[in-house]
Amino acid sequence: MHSRLKRLGAAAILVAGASSVNLASAADNFSDRTLRGTWALFVQGHSGPATPPALPSETPLFAIATVTFDGAGGCESRDRIVIGNQDIPDADPNSPDGFREATDCTYAVEPDGTGSFTVTFQDAGPTVATFVIRNRRELFFIASNTVLGVYGGGTMKRR
Repeated sequence: MHSRLKRLGAAAILVAGASSVNLASAADNFSDRTLRGTWALFVQGHSGPATPPALPSETPLFAIATVTFDGAGGCESRDRIVIGNQDIPDADPNSPDGFREATDCTYAVEPDGTGSFTVTFQDAGPTVATFVIRNRRELFFIASNTVLGVYGGGTMKRR
């Protein structure tokens, strides 16, 4: 019986230790200032139902972007998104690298490390991302844009 309690106690310590290493805790007291700076992101997802349907459902989606958070709820973003084998919407013809500049970008961080940001690009409607901060250099997110009918998720890392 005593060795069984030791094993259970050791397992509890391992689980508690692993969770404290991997994800931020509520005691971290996050705010909008936590994200201040430039972050790089990678998204993988697919197209889904849109009104009207822009692309067939389940077409693979990949995107890369940078988001620069100002520490007070505002941000700037540049992205490049590919669905199937085409840029959606068309890449900026004035941009040598094919990235588009957001027309609007806002965010909010809750004290527990969860939050959201909304990025709008011309002719694309808003993309809404919900996130959880893993640590002060990385967060995980899921995102959707119902205008384009695209859904995905990924990781953002501080640059």
